[in-house]
Amino acid sequence: MSEITIRKPILYTFLVSICTLVAVSAFFLGALAQREWLPEVLGTEPSIGAPSDDSGNFDRLSEVEKLIADEYYGRPQDDQTSEEFWSSLEGDALAGISSGLDDYSTYLPPEEQKEAANQLAGTFEGIGVWVTSRDGKMTIVAPIPGSPAEEAGIRAGDVILSIDGTPVSGVSDTEAL
Repeated sequence: MSEITIRKPILYTFLVSICTLVAVSAFFLGALAQREWLPEVLGTEPSIGAPSDDSGNFDRLSEVEKLIADEYYGRPQDDQTSEEFWSSLEGDALAGISSGLDDYSTYLPPEEQKEAANQLAGTFEGIGVWVTSRDGKMTIVAPIPGSPAEEAGIRAGDVILSIDGTPVSGVSDTEAL
């Protein structure tokens, strides 16, 4: 029968490793318990999270809206202009909120949502071209495959001078499209 001898340095290293593993595991389990299990047990909500259904998360926003309505000197007085004013402020607020998310998230107003959805879906309206302004001229980047523009022989680099007889000089790309 052979006898096993364990050297003290190996035993010491083994015990320190086990203690470290237990301590790290306990730390992460404690953090997980505090974040996930403890609020459920105590019946409390975490302090940071998604907005809930109660209006408490929007108290400051409502207060600012009330201050603008009551005290802002530049607020329009007629109904039509007032509706446009509040709609514009709402769009600016939504854009501001989404700008704090990351570099890839943004708020698109409803009129821009349709255009973006069409681009993502691969659908188009009009003759079917991508355009850009080069030296103040509306230049074709490329015709959309299968579009009337491609069938008509329009190629990348072509310049659009007029649309239905109306010159496009001085017209923005968005207006022309």
